[in-house]
Amino acid sequence: MNAIAINNEMSHANRVVAALITNQGKLALFKRSAKVTCDNGMWHCITGFIDQGREPQDQVIEEIWQEANIHQDKLEFKKSKTINEYDAWGNQWEIHAFLFESQTANVELNWENDSAAWIFSHELSRFKTVKWLKNILDVFNDDIKVFSGIVTE
Repeated sequence: MNAIAINNEMSHANRVVAALITNQGKLALFKRSAKVTCDNGMWHCITGFIDQGREPQDQVIEEIWQEANIHQDKLEFKKSKTINEYDAWGNQWEIHAFLFESQTANVELNWENDSAAWIFSHELSRFKTVKWLKNILDVFNDDIKVFSGIVTE
């Protein structure tokens, strides 16, 4: 995803949620499996399309439960922001980004991810991440430590 605009309205956008999850100063990253449609083998936060008629805050809780098996009772909501972007093909994306603090570092993955890691900010450069993860991290820059040195495609 290329251009970024925060909190602007978009019509006919692809609507997704993105969840940054922290635990005791570490950020959770998830390695996308070969079974997902894009960015296979790359590291990212929890993401998912928003089902029609569904509220983003409900969808993000479900995605975290499905992909990491972290129940909402173990999550403390910190903040959310909406980011509007266009990808390299001109497709519009409305990203509902959320920041949570988890009371647990235990995760159980489903088919969407092959691996998970809890990392400190200085470790991020070791991971090949999905390009737009940087945009999600930048939005919460004031709320989490600055993550630099992201390696993307």
